[in-house]
Amino acid sequence: ASEVIQDNAIGLPPLNRRLARELVSRTRAAHLLEPYRHIPGVETESILDALLRVSELVCALPWIVDMEINPFIADESGCIAVDARVTIDSDSLAPDPHFNHMAIHPYPAQLERVERMRSGHTLHIRPIRPEDAALEIAFVDRMSERSRYMRFFNVVRGLTPAMLARLTQVDYDRELALIALSAETGEAQQIVGIARFAPNPDGESCEFAVAIDDQWNRRGIATILMERLFEAARGRRYSRMTGVVLPENDSMLRLAAQLNFTRSRDEDDPALVMIARSLL
Repeated sequence: ASEVIQDNAIGLPPLNRRLARELVSRTRAAHLLEPYRHIPGVETESILDALLRVSELVCALPWIVDMEINPFIADESGCIAVDARVTIDSDSLAPDPHFNHMAIHPYPAQLERVERMRSGHTLHIRPIRPEDAALEIAFVDRMSERSRYMRFFNVVRGLTPAMLARLTQVDYDRELALIALSAETGEAQQIVGIARFAPNPDGESCEFAVAIDDQWNRRGIATILMERLFEAARGRRYSRMTGVVLPENDSMLRLAAQLNFTRSRDEDDPALVMIARSLL
């Protein structure tokens, strides 16, 4: 389209599905992808998938200077790249696993896992994405009033837009939120657990929080999420993980003991319990 009708749109990596969709919508050719009379529309999701793969590629390989995929054919069945040309900078071929060459850390797809529970049920563990906002809202709405209080230390009736943005729009370079997804037979996919960490002011340790769907408690999901969270925090070079727990949160304190956290009283607020463990 760029050659025929001088059409283009610009987007900066890393892309997520929402950004990729907006990128396509900003082109003048976007309306040509829609159905017209007896002609079916283009399978747009496959175009978005291709854009996301290209985004991942240029994020992971900083020596790519230029890439042209032409022709790129898309129809109602999907899309295919017929030919491509890539220009590289031969002086910059050293990989950077920490993405220091980027202003925004890309989605860490390498943290995605499939875990099988003792019950035989399968969980999909992955980092949260901005497009998970609806799933996050539903997860919090399903929590009991007590569970929400244990998690947020306050009476939370529902997530405000600011809270939702903070919980789903994550700076993957410094923090992380891992979600456990499950889909019972015949039901839509839902979040059944979330574990997250964010950096402490010292820059060497991070603070965590974990919450499990009330109907999925006592199935080992919190332990699975925390073990994956430890691995991710070590990968970001944190040496210590801390947490703050209400003293009446017995289940969290038991989990902390099982995971080798030590306990102490919060000097600023004796009503809270501080827990910590080394990641070394």
